[in-house]
Amino acid sequence: METHLLERFNLHLHDPSDAQARLRALTSAKALLANPNSSDSTRRAVVDGLTRLLCSGNADFTFLRYIIKLIGDVAALDGVFAPSIIEVLRPLLVGEEKLVADALSALASVDGFLLEEGLVLSLASSPHVSVRSMLVKLLVSSLDWDKRSIVVMKPHFMIRVLLGLAEDLYPLIRAKAVDSLALVCRINESVVGFQTVKCFNDCATSFLHNDEELIRLSAIRLISACGQFLANNKGDTRYCELTDAIFAQLCVMARDMSMKVRVEAFSALGKLQGVSEHMLLQSLSKKILGTQNIENTFVEHTLRNSKFPFSSSAGAFVHGIEDEFHETLETLYQMAANDRLIIQEKHMHMFLGLLNDVNAIIRFATRKLLLLVEFPKFEIFKAAINSILTNLERHPEEEEDVFFILFCIGISNAKLALKLAKEFVSLVQPFSAGELILDTPWAAGHLVLIVSSTFSSKQKISDIPTVLFSYAVPLVGRISRSLGGFVSQYFLSDYLCHLSGVHFSFGIPMFEETKLTAMKLEETLANSLKCGDKLCNSLLLLHDENLKSKCKEDKFDSCQVSASSELFLQRKGVIDDRSTQSVKFILGKVQETWHLIHSHCGLVALRILRACKDELDFINLDINGSGADFVEFGLEYVQVIMLFAEIWQQIYAKNFRVTAMAALDIVIEKLDVSLRRLKYCFLGLSIEEECHLLELILLSHVLRLHKFQIYSHDILMKMDSTISRLQILCKEGSNISAFIKEVKMYSTEEGTNECSREFPVDKLLQLFYLRLIPFCGKFRHIKADLTAIGNSSENPLHYVSGLPVGITFEISLYNTSQTERVWLKLAIDGSFQYIFLDLCKFRECHEVRKGTLTIPYYTAPRAASFVLKACICIEFPVGDFLHLKRKVGGPKHDSIRISQEVDLYFVGIRSC
Repeated sequence: METHLLERFNLHLHDPSDAQARLRALTSAKALLANPNSSDSTRRAVVDGLTRLLCSGNADFTFLRYIIKLIGDVAALDGVFAPSIIEVLRPLLVGEEKLVADALSALASVDGFLLEEGLVLSLASSPHVSVRSMLVKLLVSSLDWDKRSIVVMKPHFMIRVLLGLAEDLYPLIRAKAVDSLALVCRINESVVGFQTVKCFNDCATSFLHNDEELIRLSAIRLISACGQFLANNKGDTRYCELTDAIFAQLCVMARDMSMKVRVEAFSALGKLQGVSEHMLLQSLSKKILGTQNIENTFVEHTLRNSKFPFSSSAGAFVHGIEDEFHETLETLYQMAANDRLIIQEKHMHMFLGLLNDVNAIIRFATRKLLLLVEFPKFEIFKAAINSILTNLERHPEEEEDVFFILFCIGISNAKLALKLAKEFVSLVQPFSAGELILDTPWAAGHLVLIVSSTFSSKQKISDIPTVLFSYAVPLVGRISRSLGGFVSQYFLSDYLCHLSGVHFSFGIPMFEETKLTAMKLEETLANSLKCGDKLCNSLLLLHDENLKSKCKEDKFDSCQVSASSELFLQRKGVIDDRSTQSVKFILGKVQETWHLIHSHCGLVALRILRACKDELDFINLDINGSGADFVEFGLEYVQVIMLFAEIWQQIYAKNFRVTAMAALDIVIEKLDVSLRRLKYCFLGLSIEEECHLLELILLSHVLRLHKFQIYSHDILMKMDSTISRLQILCKEGSNISAFIKEVKMYSTEEGTNECSREFPVDKLLQLFYLRLIPFCGKFRHIKADLTAIGNSSENPLHYVSGLPVGITFEISLYNTSQTERVWLKLAIDGSFQYIFLDLCKFRECHEVRKGTLTIPYYTAPRAASFVLKACICIEFPVGDFLHLKRKVGGPKHDSIRISQEVDLYFVGIRSC
């Protein structure tokens, strides 16, 4: 077959009169080169034939482009052909202009090819946009410390080339070149000096008023990079002077008509350091303060004679605060987290007024900003608290967020909170107990603030009137809920009773040591709230310390102490959107549907479960990281309960007949797949979580017996294996339910009986009750992304029937170890082809493995066209002998799909 295909290739390749024959030759070449079983001599003959035709130029332009792409791929995959192909393609870079871009693209991935200075200059002056764009991309990859760089030139020469490309007529090339200059500032400081930075800044300044938005964005990023470079070299006086000029430029761009540009400008302002105090004050005032306080230095000359005078910065932050987009507030929050933003009394009204904004997002961002603000005077602190309480009165639905903010402000401003407490008690003391209404937002907010201040080491609790603690006792549930359960309601109740002198306990004895431990924990929490990016690690340490205290003293309720630190994890702030708590709440509603399923109200239960699944899908749109894994687990878990509901509805239907058995089998198979995915695709399950899933798996085995009403040997083996695993886990602290005990008893009896008898399926089903799964949410999701490169319904791959065809995939694997057995599965009409993926050959970064590979598909059908389905699967653990398969060339055990199925489209070429 190989010899015949090579003969056809040579025959069609040298037929200049027939374009279709040339296309058939190219298809034959791809098949021979993609087939790993092709001999070296055959592959060499194909490559030589293609290169000879390319050198002769005896073909149309489109066909030559196909040849360049094909031999470039061959050289990249097989280094044996690299030298000869480089020798053929390199002259094209300075030859036929139409083929330069294709040749450069092909050579970019070939080992041994290098771009010297002369060739770079030639390509930079090419009239073709695609060539210049490809050149910029290659220059960027060399700057970004790419593992393999093909660019060989001195840094100063590269800077001159990039400055030239920054003047390109094509906007996208200009933007890429300017971004490359910013990259030089950030990662190649050894070759950058004052004159170079000033040149970069001048270049960026010339683009600040460009008509193209992307050019202005790139210019701001370059100016920001220059500013960061200057901040790292504070010792030089000239650097400090130029920083003020950069600050003025960015302040001007903060008034740009484009929202994206304004956001980029404020983001750059937030990163800028070393700006003079006078410039900062001018940005906070719309009134021109003048330049009399500026020394007669380089900066004065720069500001007075440039397009961006000193007055350019006037009121820049004021304009940002008045902007309708909350990203200006997010930038200020980043500045406060890094540099402790102090707001003067005359500027405070601008911030506090935003608490009454009609947009909830603006109010949320403003409250978050106030978390990190230092209040220099009691009057400013009091005004801020009153504005927050007014916010609560007008928007009572935001109580949890407001209480959380007040609790954190009380911890970090304990002394000011003490002053406010004394004022508050003087106002409430004239009232009798019956006249004082503690449920008003004004009173409740003050009490939350006062209670939180007691968790600060700077506060003397004895200075606070004890009557206030007794007033706060009815609020403990709302306070605990606003903190996401981080402080137990029972603990807080006992704590306040202890402080108020009331000798009454809600179930947990209050000891001085426990109180001190709690204060230590809350102080750690307060410090964590000030640490932005370090918040995650701090809270995890706090969570561990909390658990150790619980185990040592046994004074905390286990359900309450398992506080979810995920509540506070947010990428750029300290207030989480409580997605994790929402997921747990939804899954609690899922558990409550079991009594409906058990009562044969399956349709009602399914409607509730579908609504829960929709809610989880909605949460999944705006979450990532470990939180996304938690939501994925929840979605799969809801799917399992929905399938149980469908099965329950079918087996207890009045018209259930033998004809319904097939439909029941399909649903049970879906259930098995979902349960396996929960058990094997989520790493780090706790003992309680695994026991919960094993009980559901045991229930699915019992449901399978409903079909037979007598025990099946295979099912009995699976049940015994599941029960054995449960018994091992239960020795470590889990509880065995009555359902598990009964199943164990009957399966043991059936295993010892020689004759099969009826299995009491209905009795066992009545014993099962779905318990609330004890989520800790610290697992990782094994999943994969699969993409077919260069294939779609509009761009199908061409193939010759009966011959292999190469398919290029881009694969990303998440949370997989090198010991996992991962397969690529190709399927069509019940026919499967498995390709084992060697994970050692994938690039790994932050628990993500990525790789690109070309796979030959051997069993192409004899059809004009077909669609092939591809997916990534992971094999079950080797120890799972119950799922052992006897497949040749595929997984030895059952496998689970961990990626979405991808459709691959193929169109056949008619053979002669």
